[in-house]
Order: sequence, then C-alpha cells, then structure tokens
Amino acid sequence: MNRVLVLCAAALVSCTASAGVTLDAGEMAARYRHLLRCMDQTMGKDWLRTYGIDLLPNRWGAPEASARDIDEAPQVIRMVDLRCRRELNLDGQLRPD
Repeated sequence: MNRVLVLCAAALVSCTASAGVTLDAGEMAARYRHLLRCMDQTMGKDWLRTYGIDLLPNRWGAPEASARDIDEAPQVIRMVDLRCRRELNLDGQLRPD
C-alpha cells in the first residue's frame, strides 16, 4: 500500500514538474516584447541605434538583441539587460548569435 502511494506521488510530481517547464511561444514572445519595453524605459527609445545594437529573431521568433552586440555594449547596457531579463524570467534563455 505504501509503495503504491509513493509511486503515485512520484508520478504526480513528475507530471506537474514537466508541465511547469513547458513554455508557450506566445507567452515567450510577450516576455520579449516586455524586455524591449523595459530596456526602452531605462535607456531611452533610441538606445538600440545609439549603441549600434541589432535585433535578431530568437528561437521563439521574437526580436532580441544579439549576444555579440550585448557582449560588446557598454556596462550600463549589460547591467540593465541583465536586470530586465531577470525580472521577466528570461535570464536562462539563449540569445540569437
């Protein structure tokens, strides 16, 4: 009886854990729109042009600053980018190259 309960509990935990990891493309695209808005609010509307940063489509199809451009950007851009990505739970997502 206890063994059956343990197996059921393990199955339930694995199902809910994998359900929480599933990411919807629409939700992710919305997060990236919010990321750009966060950057605009902090750095100003023309920050992309001012710092020569290109937007490329990421794996979700949303425009995002390229990894190379962010790596080469001034520290203030990198710090704001990190903060905005962390606030929107995007800090673990890969950037387009």
